[in-house]
Amino acid sequence: MSFSASQGSEEIVSDILLGGSLCCLVLTLAAILPNKRSLKMKSTQVNLMLVVALILSIVCFFLMDRYVEAENNVDDDSITDESEDETNTTSLHHEANSSCYTIAFLLNYFWLCQLSWMIIEAVTMYLALVRVFGTYIRKALLKYSLVGWGVPIIFPLIGVAWGGKDFADPSTCFVKKKYGLVTFYAPVVFGIIGNWTMFIFIARVILDSHRTRVQRKEESEIILRTRQLRSALAVATLLGLGWIVGVFLVLNNDNYTSVSGVLRWLFILLNAPQGIFLFVFFALRKPDVRKYWSELFTQRSTITSSILVS
Repeated sequence: MSFSASQGSEEIVSDILLGGSLCCLVLTLAAILPNKRSLKMKSTQVNLMLVVALILSIVCFFLMDRYVEAENNVDDDSITDESEDETNTTSLHHEANSSCYTIAFLLNYFWLCQLSWMIIEAVTMYLALVRVFGTYIRKALLKYSLVGWGVPIIFPLIGVAWGGKDFADPSTCFVKKKYGLVTFYAPVVFGIIGNWTMFIFIARVILDSHRTRVQRKEESEIILRTRQLRSALAVATLLGLGWIVGVFLVLNNDNYTSVSGVLRWLFILLNAPQGIFLFVFFALRKPDVRKYWSELFTQRSTITSSILVS
């Protein structure tokens, strides 16, 4: 899941982790959607939007990866006479075709949607933790959706108006860097700063809360550290702090050096499994989801047992 063509083993690991994430995200939807009581909760609704944004991002990335691979194979097969095909090959890679252009636009949009919903997730988490008086938001999901799905579309539209089909890089089917600095990288940097800010506030609230419990002798020091670690991991995953590595990756993305290689691996390992982590936090470890499925299986087992006895 990098900003340019993957390098060998990186592509394999990235595809495996992203495939696992996609499956886990679908399972997350399957675990949450039947629970009508949970669907009424604002936090659950935001969770679902983040899951959907991640699914769309991963699907678009796979489309981009497969399309670029297919185009490269076609180019290799079509070049039989270098002297005759040199002009055609140059023109082929000078401007992206409509499919590549569309994929670049959607990738730009859905990746920003993903980051936008991460910020919204952070805001709702912060409001829930600090319990600020007067933080009730009327028609919250509608307003969140306008931000989460509406604001990100502005940036790729700027790129399209600015560069037309030159907006997309035909070799990667992603935004060319000169346009991406405005339509993608700048919003990502501001989003990362916002996420870091919310993360600091949330971490502070969590630490203060745990310290208070220890002072009341409600928890041991070991349990405190365990819960702090778990909370920090959950928050860091939800807010997508691995995107910070992506910013440094962009700065060193032109040449494949040992530094960029490390950054690519960090970016893949921090971001590609995010769907797996969300499945754990939103489905496996969420009390209302576990309670719903536990009660459902208990009821079915009871009915089955009664039928067998009768």
